[in-house]
Amino acid sequence: MGTTTYSDDGATGILDGTTHGRHRFSVAAIGGRALGALLRWQDRASQRYRLGELNAYLLRDIGLNHGQVALEVRKPFWLN
Repeated sequence: MGTTTYSDDGATGILDGTTHGRHRFSVAAIGGRALGALLRWQDRASQRYRLGELNAYLLRDIGLNHGQVALEVRKPFWLN
């Protein structure tokens, strides 16, 4: 468990990486999570686009039909 630190100068603790309870906040951690989310969303959108480009033969080969693919392709990139 982390040590809880408090600042007398009114600092928020978010920018200096101090620990509040069991959560550690830092700009690097928040930026890393945001970058990871953006990369996952980009990958998901790309996969859905490529899935939509498959022909009937390939869809049968992977066990999907056009209706299933249409539902998946229409999903927003942020939904899993």
